[in-house]
Amino acid sequence: MAYRRTNGILTNDAAAPEAEADYIVASAIVGHSIQQIKAGVDVQFSMEPTDEDPKPEKWETEWGKLQQAAQKIGELAAKEVGPDSHRVKAGTAVDHGVGAVIVGIYGLAGHEKPTAADIRHPDNNLSPKGAVLYDKIKQHDRDPDYQYIGRGAYTGFVDNPNTVGDTDPVGPLSSARFHVSDLGHGGTSDTAFEGWYPRWLPPENSNLWDARVRRDQDQHDRIGWGIIGGNLAGLAPDDQEPVLGTSNRADQITAIMHDEQGMVFNDESGDRDVKGYTHGMIQAIYKAYHLGPACTPYEITVGRQTTKLASCFACTLFMTATAYPPTSTHLGSAESWVPLYEPYKPSGTPHKERIVINDLNARFAEYCDTVLRSGLKALDGDVIADRYNGCRANLRHTLGEAYDPENRVAVSIFLDALTVHSKELSRVRRVLGLDQDHI
Repeated sequence: MAYRRTNGILTNDAAAPEAEADYIVASAIVGHSIQQIKAGVDVQFSMEPTDEDPKPEKWETEWGKLQQAAQKIGELAAKEVGPDSHRVKAGTAVDHGVGAVIVGIYGLAGHEKPTAADIRHPDNNLSPKGAVLYDKIKQHDRDPDYQYIGRGAYTGFVDNPNTVGDTDPVGPLSSARFHVSDLGHGGTSDTAFEGWYPRWLPPENSNLWDARVRRDQDQHDRIGWGIIGGNLAGLAPDDQEPVLGTSNRADQITAIMHDEQGMVFNDESGDRDVKGYTHGMIQAIYKAYHLGPACTPYEITVGRQTTKLASCFACTLFMTATAYPPTSTHLGSAESWVPLYEPYKPSGTPHKERIVINDLNARFAEYCDTVLRSGLKALDGDVIADRYNGCRANLRHTLGEAYDPENRVAVSIFLDALTVHSKELSRVRRVLGLDQDHI
């Protein structure tokens, strides 16, 4: 089964996939909020408090937008769950500081939510070996030869307090870029892609490729789908940053991420097909689950460009689905986010790791279906901007009547939506009619 070569994510019509992506992600955000409230959990979407100091006016504007969106999502959730239910609110994450972390809390093993002091100083709770690894990651905070240190640089690691068997912590696990195969078309394992609905790739003649044609090059010389900054291929490099021998802004961004900031690119396949990015926390969760319930996944911000001590929404969805909810969530951009499809940096038991990946991905796929259906129900024609009415009908049709574990539609179209890059807060505000900016 090859990629879905359609003009839109949900249909083959010429309708803008940007609107479809907005509606899909907004449905997931609203649906996730409803599901959490049903489970008795308050929902908070956080901003980074240290952002207020350098730009107080911008911070106040964004804070107002986040509060307004949270209130609206809460009202929709109350309709589904009841007026006396838990709430959705805007908040702030724990203050950033060198060494502060996000934690994946495995409540099924009795792990308690960490305090703000624990987040700022996780070494107080780490095993001796884990403390050594944590300190090493901190000490290499600016070292691209050790870990990725650019925008969105969150490094995952796993504390391992086991006293028998495998007792070593795991890390650093930096965000990395992957080639996303033709799901269902095979891999290194017969079971690697079982049940996946094929991923979306615009047709060769789609105008979605226009912005991805390299500057002053033939129209077929394009930046691959999903690559961060790929829609800037027609622009000249930014002379305020290292040019690194590139002829356009898109390739410059890629070169800086790889050559200057240390991101690892895996299975490149040139600029063909679809690329995705797996964050450090997600890699850590697979490892923690593999090593046992006593192990804890962490994510630490490194470099100079990332200070949010909160997980992106895509990470939050995966973490919640796999029973490792994050300590905080933000509604920034989860550009071309993907889970692992196969083991990355495998241990001595890659077969067992593949089983873990398949198991956790199955949970993620089912949760994606749950939240999309829940959000779809809440985001009806009475509450959404008119331009999204067609998206609602098409999402309902694409999902079908019920979840099918042998054909995981919801998870694939959610990941497809993330290849159309935008901030998640902007998406949900546009769908709810709170912003009138063009998509």
